[in-house]
Parts: sequence; C-alpha cells; structure tokens
Amino acid sequence: MSITQRTLKLVLATCFACFLAYFFDLSSAVSAGIIAILSLSDTRRSTIKLARNRLFSTLLALLVGVIAFQLTGYHIWSFGLYLAIYVPLAYKLGWEIGITPSSVLVSHLLIQQSTSPELLVNELLLFLIGTGFALLVNLYMPSREKEIQRYHILVEDKLRNVLLRLAYYLKRGDGRNQAQLVNELDQLLEEALKLVTSTTLIISFIRQIIIFITLRCDKGKLVS
Repeated sequence: MSITQRTLKLVLATCFACFLAYFFDLSSAVSAGIIAILSLSDTRRSTIKLARNRLFSTLLALLVGVIAFQLTGYHIWSFGLYLAIYVPLAYKLGWEIGITPSSVLVSHLLIQQSTSPELLVNELLLFLIGTGFALLVNLYMPSREKEIQRYHILVEDKLRNVLLRLAYYLKRGDGRNQAQLVNELDQLLEEALKLVTSTTLIISFIRQIIIFITLRCDKGKLVS
C-alpha cells in the first residue's frame, strides 16, 4: 500500500467520523476523529481485533471512571485514581491497546464534572463512530496482508536454499554460489522490511499532526 493510500485512509476516516459526530451534535465531537486515527491499521484482520479490544477497554474505563468520580469527586487526583485502577486491569485483561482513547473519553467526564447517562452515551457514540469509520475504510481499501504473506513464503524458501547449500558445503567442501544465495536472501529481507516499515515514521508523524490539529480545534470550540 502506498503512502498516498495510507494517508487517504487516515483523512477519510478522521474527517467522516468528525462530521458524523458534529451532525449528531455530540460533545467533544473531534474525539471521534482521534479514535478513528488510533483504530486504523495496515490489515483488515488487525483492525477488527483492535476494535473489539478497544470496545471492551472503553466499557471498562467508563465503569472505573464513574466509580472513581462518584466516590471521590471531580478532581485531578480522582483521575489519577481512575488510572491507578484501570491501567493494571486493562493490561491484565489484554485490553491495553485501548488505554489512550478510553482515557480521553473518561477525561470528558472530568471536564464536564458529570457521569450522567446522557454523557456516557455520548462517549460511547464517539467511540463507535470513530471505530466504525476506521473499520469501513479498511474494509474498502487495499490491505497489505497478502503481500506480507507472499514475502514470508519467499524468505522461507530462500533461507531453505541457503541452509541446503551450507550443508552441502560442509559435507563436500564446495561453497560455490553460497555468497550469491546469501546476498539474494539479504536483498529479499530488505524488501520485506521496507514493505512493513518504510512508511511507519511518516504515517506516525501524520497521525500526530492530525491529533494536534483536531485537539486545537476542539479546544477552540470549548473556549468560544
């Protein structure tokens, strides 16, 4: 998948999530776009798995947040108490992938100083909209899964040839083409590595810029 396709996925998922959240007049609507960014991945299968774990993590976070704020009030240290309880539980249950977006949603409870059912529904809708658009974008745009699997098979085959040639060399003392096979394997590994990681830093940078811009916009809306 090219950088253009990956960037397009981020832009579409983020913008549509924000637009829909604004259409329903949800509080902190831009957070839906942030959740969409955090829910995107390179393969359809991993996106679905991440969405499921984030859903469980969000439900757990809201539950712990409500209990913490109800018992101790709406203070910074109350939010710290929520983190002290929620984070270990999330790691223990294998839902740590949702710590960041879930804590963003719980922070809205602190800002609004409320745990009303309406606000809790608002936060769940933000999550569902953001994650939903991330799933839609990944389902209807190319996945890298097949290409990565193809490189996996090629590398295994090339490594098998290298080991067979090495065994022959040890038995017969004939190492011809040994360096050529190793070089071919090295080149193949480099190509596979580029496929997986060539755009990771760029996309991560784009994500940070989008998050920064959306947070600034949301802050401006709250101030006005």
